[in-house]
Amino acid sequence: MRVAAPDAQATKRAGYDRAFEPAVREGLLTNWEAIRRGNRQAYAEHLAQRFRLPENLALRVTDNRIRLTDALRATGRIAGHPAPRGGIDAPRRLQALTLVLGLLALFGLFSLNEWQRQRRIGRRLEALQIPASQQAVLRANSTGAVVSEDSRVSIERDPQGRITRVSAGHPADVLSALCEATPFGACGMMEIQPTEPPFPGRRVGRFAVASGAEQSQVFAIRRDRETGRWVTGTGLRPIVTAPEED
Repeated sequence: MRVAAPDAQATKRAGYDRAFEPAVREGLLTNWEAIRRGNRQAYAEHLAQRFRLPENLALRVTDNRIRLTDALRATGRIAGHPAPRGGIDAPRRLQALTLVLGLLALFGLFSLNEWQRQRRIGRRLEALQIPASQQAVLRANSTGAVVSEDSRVSIERDPQGRITRVSAGHPADVLSALCEATPFGACGMMEIQPTEPPFPGRRVGRFAVASGAEQSQVFAIRRDRETGRWVTGTGLRPIVTAPEED
């Protein structure tokens, strides 16, 4: 035969042991369940005596933090079952899971934004890309920079005429411009290589001087994040190429 639960007003009037307040506040017990259990300490002692439970486990069962069967497993009363993991209540597990899911969502949004940004840069580079073989003859202007209208190559020099910075829409244009403007004369073999280890915004330019240098010369080419153009040199000091290591 079912016993009807009292209404909300009766529950409020009856009240419950204030020691149950943390469990009720965390949603582990309803007001009516706390009222039915009466005195928290007395209820825990009853469980401890009846089921031979340690006091701390009896109190956790009293607050509905663990089930009675889990408490019995923890004491070894039920063979073949592992003891419950102590110290993590259901609300805390939910909070930890929510935090992990939130971090994963933020990481996913960041990865998507970065992928879209790299895709936009890639499209802009494709629009700027012009083969080095089609590079126009460079001409000097009054500011000391050399600009090519076709391949959009820019070469900056210091007051002594030394090259300090080269930028273009494609790494091959940077290599070709630096090679043609070098004081050593025309270049023979020219090649763009990936870095070791490979990096999306980095390349290595490699060329051999036609006058008969024993080693090929190499220099770093990087992609400017703001403009999307490929650049070598800082514009502050002359560009120095290095012999390629064997």
